[in-house]
Amino acid sequence: MRHIRSASAALTSLLVLSFPAASAAAATVSKQPAHAMRAERIVLDGHTVSQPVGFVDHDTSYFPAWYVMHALGNRNVTSAWDGTNWRITAPAGMRVDLSKPDVGTGNVSIYLNGTLVKRVHGITDIDPASHQPTLYIPVWYVMRVFDRLGIHSDWNGQVWTMTTAAGGQGGGAGSTAGGTTGGPSGGPSGSGASGSGTGSGTTAPASPPDTAPQAASIPGAVSKARLVADLVAALGIPAAAPSASPYDDLPAADPSYPAVATAVSRGLIAPFSTTHFGAGDVVTLQTAEQMVWNQLGITSARYQPGGSLGAWAQAVGLTTGIAGGTAYLTQADETRFVQNLRDLRSGGVLSGGVLQVRYTPQDEWTWTFAGDQTPDGMPDYPTDAAIQEAITRTYRFFNGITARLQGTDLVAELPVDPDGRWFAYASTAGDVQYSVDGGATWKTVSAFDGRDLAGAGTLPAKVWVKVPAGAPLQVTYNNMVPAAHGSVVLGWVSISVNPSTGAPQAQRVYLT
Repeated sequence: MRHIRSASAALTSLLVLSFPAASAAAATVSKQPAHAMRAERIVLDGHTVSQPVGFVDHDTSYFPAWYVMHALGNRNVTSAWDGTNWRITAPAGMRVDLSKPDVGTGNVSIYLNGTLVKRVHGITDIDPASHQPTLYIPVWYVMRVFDRLGIHSDWNGQVWTMTTAAGGQGGGAGSTAGGTTGGPSGGPSGSGASGSGTGSGTTAPASPPDTAPQAASIPGAVSKARLVADLVAALGIPAAAPSASPYDDLPAADPSYPAVATAVSRGLIAPFSTTHFGAGDVVTLQTAEQMVWNQLGITSARYQPGGSLGAWAQAVGLTTGIAGGTAYLTQADETRFVQNLRDLRSGGVLSGGVLQVRYTPQDEWTWTFAGDQTPDGMPDYPTDAAIQEAITRTYRFFNGITARLQGTDLVAELPVDPDGRWFAYASTAGDVQYSVDGGATWKTVSAFDGRDLAGAGTLPAKVWVKVPAGAPLQVTYNNMVPAAHGSVVLGWVSISVNPSTGAPQAQRVYLT
């Protein structure tokens, strides 16, 4: 914005989340757990906060997550659970690392501050305390999520010790999972075989089999490999890959392998495991949205229009014209998504000689709000509501611009915001002409300033701006911010004539 003025031989540990039975009849089938339960303990910053029970299944240790949510609550980290999504919200002041999430696959999604960071595979058993069916989730992966919150975790097979900065005990972010009755493939087995550990564990637990529905068996569904190949091409990313594929379901000779290898290496999408990509798995619309989000390097949903992944995709125009409503991404919806992405990256849609501008999405923290502060050192937009208003208005303004050639002139129609605090500014190498009556009369000025319309009575819905076609028209969207003692530039688009096609084109410009 510019002012004008583990661990060794780690076992998988699992968390448990309450999961209501599908019906009362289903809940009465069995009130006894299918696994042998055992005593566990959570220690937070040196204090025991709960002593639940867990179990081991196929050399994997499981742990009840409701108690983990409760433990996080002691540090003002809130959790919301809807049966499929675990939404974790960190308090103000807690640093959250949202960079390049390795989302993976699974039936449970974990979000940090509105950003999807991990999917895991859950299983259901009876909670002996409530006698209700309960969903259990792998803690090894949850420890990786907690790393992003700066929470250090140790697991000794019975006690999960968490250390936070708020607890005053130091410790860098990192986790280690130790085993109790065995480890992943190649690890030790036997009761108590693995000990405790500290640091950043790097050994992942053995992956469960890929049981995701296959796109080939669902008419009209899109496979994971196809989506990746199509989006890598639409994003303009050069695809390159090692000569040998690590995936048992995607040989190096497969046409989609270079795109898949490139997407995985760039953190756009995660394979099912290190040896299996899940090439034929079905995907969702959210999978496509997340890939674009990751490519843009977005680390905070707070500064993006909409404030969350799905709302952002809708606000920027990625999902325009997509009906959705299906469990899996369809070929028709994927085709529209890819075209929307191409239109956004090109800066607009040309039809009948008229360019409809499409404001190319970027990480708005970097492109719009970085350096956002008043002379007194306060943010220009100090609240989430203020940030959302500013960035939403910016996208709405630029997406409302059209441009066309009229003889030897380039004419753009700019929306006029009825709130005079938000205004357009347009300039070129020479003078600019503008019209408030649809081109009937024109006024010549050195630059068009939307604030000049305030004294002209009723504001028009649009203003026409005309410049010679040989020079680009520079359009910015601005906001009067009293605390900044002037205005701030929220966005900038350059509109010009494409020398190859002779048609108008638009390009978003980085604010320095």
